[in-house]
Amino acid sequence: MTTPKQRTFQAYTGANGGVNKSTFLKAAALSGIIASAWIAYINLAPNGTDVNLSLGRTALSDDPFSVRYDNCIVGAGLSGSVIAENYARLLGQTSLIIEKRDHIGGNCFDYIDDDTGIRVSLYGAHLFHTKHERVWDYVQRFTEWVPYEHKVLGLVNGKYVPIPVTIDTVNALFDLNIQSTEEMDEWLKNEQIIPVDKDGNPREPENSEEVALMRVGQRLYDLIFKP
Repeated sequence: MTTPKQRTFQAYTGANGGVNKSTFLKAAALSGIIASAWIAYINLAPNGTDVNLSLGRTALSDDPFSVRYDNCIVGAGLSGSVIAENYARLLGQTSLIIEKRDHIGGNCFDYIDDDTGIRVSLYGAHLFHTKHERVWDYVQRFTEWVPYEHKVLGLVNGKYVPIPVTIDTVNALFDLNIQSTEEMDEWLKNEQIIPVDKDGNPREPENSEEVALMRVGQRLYDLIFKP
């Protein structure tokens, strides 16, 4: 039985788009906010400003459709999980979340491989990016994060250079010594090709090639972006 201070997420999933009557709560197989948003119980603190998260199966009812919920959320991905968590934590409301896949977490779903013990991202790895401190503070509440610096090198004209293009890319490819963003902007200004109409007036780009030429110019486009 739940107390007035408890609010419960129930997730019902079906592999073929149907609704499975058994609760699917593989929170341990997920990471970050997905894991925390899909645990069974969210116990609201007396002041309603904090939550205590604990793993377990839902105790509301054996039949999810015999219970009245405050909200019905379609989709158990990142958006649905965040919405459900916010409803519970901020408003103290219950949510029934319905998901057509046979797992929760959407495209962020991952699991531990039984044979190797390695965490596998079913739909490919996802990198978390944000410039907003409130978003960073929010996700920090749910899990520990692994520092990761993403670097991509491309082999261009026999040289490994950073991709996307940076000052280092331009310096390496064209034997330059650009030292600042101001110098880089000036170099790009001399390279960029602005599309014009039949009268010679600047116009909006009409395709991806014109967009690239307008941003980086012909030489970088030919070396890196041209199919």
